[in-house]
Formats: sequence, C-alpha cells, structure tokens
Amino acid sequence: MLAKLIRRFLSLLFKFKVYSKHYKIVYGGEITSANKIWSAQHWSVRSGIKSKYREIFTVLLLEAKVKKLSEFTIVVFYNTKHDVDNLFAVSKILADTMKEQYIDDDDTRYYKSYHSINDKNLPKGTVEFHIYGN
Repeated sequence: MLAKLIRRFLSLLFKFKVYSKHYKIVYGGEITSANKIWSAQHWSVRSGIKSKYREIFTVLLLEAKVKKLSEFTIVVFYNTKHDVDNLFAVSKILADTMKEQYIDDDDTRYYKSYHSINDKNLPKGTVEFHIYGN
C-alpha cells in the first residue's frame, strides 16, 4: 500500500514538472548490503564490491539512456531480504557511478534526496532504482 501511494506521488511530481526527467533501472541480480561492506575487514574487499557494482551500474545507466542531470533524487523500490536501511550502500555506489558523466557531483547541490521503499508487489530479488531529476 505504501509503495503504491509513493509511486502515485512521484508520478504527480513528474506530471506537475517538479522533475523533468525520470529513468528506471531494474536489477535482479545479487545485491550487496551495507552490513556486508562494513564487515569487510580489508579495504581491497570493499574496493572489489564497489568495482563490481560500478560495472553493473555503468551498463544499466547506458541501457536506461540516462542524460546529464543538474539535480536528482534516487528512489529505490525493492523486494529483497535486506532491511530497508541496507540498500543505501548500493545506491551510494550508483550515485558515485553517475558522477561526471551524468551529474557534476553527488553533494547536496545536486543530490537532493534518497528514499528506499519495500515493495512486496515486485518479483522476489528485484530492485528498482528510479532516478528523478532535471
């Protein structure tokens, strides 16, 4: 119910031109969590995780035909075993991957908000990244 309401709210923001661009990236592969990244004792393990997802997101951003954004928000809908606060780590990697080609930086001048919503209506193991912006 909450996911449906938020999807409707986002469509209204787009309709009323609060945002002029919307890109949807769907990922159904293995997803890491903040807990896994933080528990990695050695920097090379964390670096390897980041590299893996940067490669995945580079391809997904190209497939979604994302254009340069002056500001953006990421909204994540997911149906995985992760806690709601564990998906911010991969969203951070997505924002880092977007730097320079799609956004100037990921600080508050450009990256306006992040939201993560559990959506049991999605197929199990699915994560949808919605990028809204101008």
